[in-house]
Amino acid sequence: MKPCACGCGEQIPEINKLGIPARFKHGHNSKGKNHPMWKNGKKIHSDYILVWRPDHPHADSQGYVREHRLIMEVHLGRYLTKDEDVHHINGKKNDNRIENLELMTHSKHMIITHTGNTYTKGKTWKRKN
Repeated sequence: MKPCACGCGEQIPEINKLGIPARFKHGHNSKGKNHPMWKNGKKIHSDYILVWRPDHPHADSQGYVREHRLIMEVHLGRYLTKDEDVHHINGKKNDNRIENLELMTHSKHMIITHTGNTYTKGKTWKRKN
């Protein structure tokens, strides 16, 4: 047995199940602050800022949650439900100021996203030109 190379302190066998010399416990090579590509727990994907929160109930398989959802959860003081979406009012996916975020149902957000309409805070519908 030897320690996992990610720095977690867990012991792993010298040879894994496939007969290959092991360096990491399964899944540990892509997570955490000891990974060589660590960028303080944030990364950008499709213009969204993702934050590493592996213990969050809605974290993806790599432990990341979209920052705008975290900001809305802090603002509300609770986790968001699966039917709640956070809309970026100005359309900029990386502008996560609370004044640019609006909570709405998933169905309402899909209408805004997939039609030619825009939605502004205060519930005013406008047709895009």
